[in-house]
Amino acid sequence: MKNKSISFKRIAKSIRRLAKHLFYFTSFVVLSATNSIAFAQSRFEGFYGQVGAGYESTGFSILNVVDTLPASSYPPNGVSIPRPNPVINKSAGFAGTMTLGYTYALTNQFLLGVGAEYSPLSQSTQNITDAGVMGTIAMTKSWNLFLSPGYAIDDDKAIYAKVGYSRAKITNSDSASGNQTSNLLSGYSLGLGYKQFFASNWYGFIEANYTAYSNYQISAPEPFSYDHVAYTTGTNNKSLGAYSSSALLGIGYKF
Repeated sequence: MKNKSISFKRIAKSIRRLAKHLFYFTSFVVLSATNSIAFAQSRFEGFYGQVGAGYESTGFSILNVVDTLPASSYPPNGVSIPRPNPVINKSAGFAGTMTLGYTYALTNQFLLGVGAEYSPLSQSTQNITDAGVMGTIAMTKSWNLFLSPGYAIDDDKAIYAKVGYSRAKITNSDSASGNQTSNLLSGYSLGLGYKQFFASNWYGFIEANYTAYSNYQISAPEPFSYDHVAYTTGTNNKSLGAYSSSALLGIGYKF
C-alpha cells in the first residue's frame, strides 16, 4: 500500500507539472494569436500608392567660383582667378509627386513605412547673374527613398515623419557660351505628415517636406578674357548646391 501511495503521488505531481507547462504553452499561443489578430486589424498596414500636388520653393547656391586660364603663349599661364559668387533668384511654383510604399504595424499604434517617390515636374527656371553674364538654372526631376515612422491616433488617422535619401537633376545654362550642363545632386530629405481614411481603402494626406542637396563640384570649359586677351579654352570651376521645401495635399489607396 505504501508503494502504491508513493506512485500515486508521483503521478499526481507529474500531472500537475504537465498541466502547468500546458497552461504556459496555451497562454503563449493565445497571446500570439491575439497580437497577430490585433496587428492585422490595422488599416494602415500593407502596400499603398498615392499622388500629391501643392506648392514648392526651390533655391540654389553656387560658391567658390574660380576661372583658370589655360597654358598659352600669352602670360600669365594657368592663372586661377576667383570670381564673386553668382546672384540667383529664388523660384516657387506647382509641385507634384507619385509615391509607392509599404507600411508595417509594429504595434496597434506604432507604424513603420518605407517608400519611393518621384517628382517629374520641372520647377520654374531661375535667372543667374554671374560677373554680368546672364544664365539660367532649374531643377528638372527628383527622386526620394525614405523611411517613415508613424503613430496611429485611431483606426482611421495617423501622423508620421519621413527621413530619406534624395537625388535631383539640375540643369544649368550660360547665355554667353551657349553651354548647357546637367548634373545629379544627392542629399537628404525630412518631412512630417498626416493621413486619414475617408472611404474603404481610400485616404487623404497632407505633408510638409524639406530637402537639401550637398555641394557638387563642376568644372566646365568657358570662354573669357584676361587683360584684354581672349582665351577660348578656359575652365570655370564652381560648387553647386540646392534645397527645396514643399507643402503637399493628396489622395492615396491602401491595397
